[in-house]
Amino acid sequence: MSTEIVKQENTMISVIEKVAFSPDADVSKLEKMLEMQERYEAKEARKSFFRSLSKFQMDMPPVIKAKQAHNYQYAPLCDITAIANPVLNANGLAYRFEQVQTSDELTVSCIVSNFEGHEEKTSMSAPLDKSGSKNIVQAAGSTFQYLMRYTFIGALGITTADSDSDARVLSQTGDFITDEQLAELEALLAETSSNRDKFLGVFGIKQLSDLPQTHYARAKAAIISKRNKA
Repeated sequence: MSTEIVKQENTMISVIEKVAFSPDADVSKLEKMLEMQERYEAKEARKSFFRSLSKFQMDMPPVIKAKQAHNYQYAPLCDITAIANPVLNANGLAYRFEQVQTSDELTVSCIVSNFEGHEEKTSMSAPLDKSGSKNIVQAAGSTFQYLMRYTFIGALGITTADSDSDARVLSQTGDFITDEQLAELEALLAETSSNRDKFLGVFGIKQLSDLPQTHYARAKAAIISKRNKA
């Protein structure tokens, strides 16, 4: 929050306090001033939210589609959040999911908010996935996972990329992590007993030395986040 905004808020609060504690306080006037303060704070929270979202989108790298389905590749939600969570936290953003289920349809909403309290909701609906002789609980769970992934991606503007296209980009830049950074990541992976193949798959690389410099901070943050949770 800028110094100017803080000054404006302090001025407004000071005026409200004077009105509230004056001997001839006008209750209706005080209520209007409180409403003005609430509207001002909501407006500033909304502006702060979109500044944070814009910065998040600049910091967030594309997520590699490392999971193989029947005839296509996709990025599982766990791979996406492993990279996104540290970047979200660094930019003052958080998220949660809500769901509403009927007998044959599920609606999932991803709600992204900032620390000031503004939030934006992205919702999707789909019929329950009853393929493969799933029972009702399994059908709901499958659809829930699907809708969580797509509402999360949509709410935050995250992009996914095929591993072969990402490899082409890396080969053009040639800007990979240094030997010191490689050694640091190797130590962190060993310390946290991380799944090495899964970690490499998230970034679409075959060996750790192929990690681009632009992904180093996110890779390190993801491992440290796992260590802190443990």
